[in-house]
Amino acid sequence: MKLLPMLMAFGFIFSAKAEECSHVYTPHHLFEEAMKRNIHLELKDLQNKALEGHIQEAHKIYNPEFEHFTTTGNQFGNNNITSESRIWFNIQLNNKRAKKARVAEADKEIGQVELEVLRLQLRQEIFLAILRYKQIHREIGAVENLSEVVQNFIQRYKKVGFLTPEQRVEVGSLELSNRDLDMRHASLQNEGDLILRLFQKMTGESCDVKVTLADTGENDWPKLDAYEFKPDQALTFKIDQLVLKKSEFEFDRENSKKVPDLKIGPVWQLNKLGNQEYNIFGVGLIMPMPFFDRNQGLRTSAEYNMKRARREEEFRRVQRQKEFDFRLDSYLRLREKINGNTDLEEYNKLTNEYKKLFTRGLITTSSFLTYKRELLNLTLEVHRIENALAAHLMELYRLNNQATDGFLKKVLKL
Repeated sequence: MKLLPMLMAFGFIFSAKAEECSHVYTPHHLFEEAMKRNIHLELKDLQNKALEGHIQEAHKIYNPEFEHFTTTGNQFGNNNITSESRIWFNIQLNNKRAKKARVAEADKEIGQVELEVLRLQLRQEIFLAILRYKQIHREIGAVENLSEVVQNFIQRYKKVGFLTPEQRVEVGSLELSNRDLDMRHASLQNEGDLILRLFQKMTGESCDVKVTLADTGENDWPKLDAYEFKPDQALTFKIDQLVLKKSEFEFDRENSKKVPDLKIGPVWQLNKLGNQEYNIFGVGLIMPMPFFDRNQGLRTSAEYNMKRARREEEFRRVQRQKEFDFRLDSYLRLREKINGNTDLEEYNKLTNEYKKLFTRGLITTSSFLTYKRELLNLTLEVHRIENALAAHLMELYRLNNQATDGFLKKVLKL
């Protein structure tokens, strides 16, 4: 008798846990959580903070150095002891520490811009995923709608006791269509589940993630007719500039090493021979030879790296301008097609008119189904164009380092 209450209690706990392990997000909430919890952003931020240590270390010079040694022996039958102590002060010439620190500081600047690039890429990934998730829901609805119509026609034919050869052919065609729609439906559901898994990964959730989507109608794509390329504010341009600056700093650092460092400091020596002791005080100097024209190989290498970075910066500036022009032309052309004659809402309304005509016997089954199939195909084609539009728009925003947060609200209307 006690088993039933235990099972009921276990079932209640299990259902409660199952309910707790499913989190629902709005698109805005999803975006905020993904940006806040992204592991790649966190790792990059930690890497940038670690560069602070390189900068601090570059400015340091460890002074002084202490050196002491004692020798013992026998000379002329007497014990001989010599003790010597030296304190060395390292003197770095040619401003080496500051030039080394500038290289580390350039690394930190590059890391900060790379962090912004990662943030922008994550925004793009989230927006495109939400756009596709919204499209999948619309496509699933269109497939289910058409599938319902096809199944109704199949059931009608099956109620007829005798079918003509033409009707049997039509039933076979309807069954093929139904099979195709079932496969499309399964494929779309699988794609939607994969996107939800992506959202789960982005938010760091261990539970299932679901996204609420409002029926907001058509997407609102900005015009961008007067959109211009602004290369100096692009993140990629900033990285190229910083890489060039770093290469110049590296050349200065290597060039500074053509003059070596010195060591200088007081020297004290105690000599004891038998009962006689005497102290010697002086100054020590260590200077490597040759004194000039050192580090020639690394200086030459750093010089060529600097020239290469300068050439790459010039080349990429031209390439980005070409990329921007291509993306903008493609975007404007596709947007014109989207806004021209692909208003899905209007075509969906016409479906009801076709249904009335079919009910009254004014159009054939084949005509009605053909319209429904064409509407589904148009929906899929519009979504393909929208995906291309979104890709072009995101790339245009990336090239100009324009904030894309408004994309979620304005374009997707979410």
